Amino acid sequence: MFVLGRAGTTASPLARVSAIRTGRCGTDPGEFDAEAEARWIQETLERDGVSARDVDMLLTGANGWPPLDQMYRRVAEALSRRAGRRIAGGAYKQCCGEHHSASAFGFFTAIGLVRGEIAPAHCTGAADGLPVSGPCRTVVLYTLSPTGTKGMCCVCA
Repeated sequence: MFVLGRAGTTASPLARVSAIRTGRCGTDPGEFDAEAEARWIQETLERDGVSARDVDMLLTGANGWPPLDQMYRRVAEALSRRAGRRIAGGAYKQCCGEHHSASAFGFFTAIGLVRGEIAPAHCTGAADGLPVSGPCRTVVLYTLSPTGTKGMCCVCA
């Protein structure tokens, strides 16, 4: 686990980061296994003591490309089933575009969400648009690549 803070201070951390993982996945939407992806996320979270039930938002790299956005949607639904409730979905690329450092913007957005500096309403829309009923204390940042790589991290307050 990492704790993010301002240089020279120990009080009031910006956020903590846990459950970091990367891997490979299929890129064909017809063969994409959303249940396996949700299990991969859940197992990664559990290794660091976080439950799928703790997740307030699944923040994705959805970018308006229908096949990829559908894969994100399916993973959000599968993870929600594992959590036993609907997890709010959000995306960040509508604010930064598609480029190699876009995930860094997503990471910044996740930190802003758990710090209460970014309103969840500004992130909803691409996954399922479900509003967040309260502060985002736990955000899972999940990104898929058309080349078959994936990454996720959990940012917590």
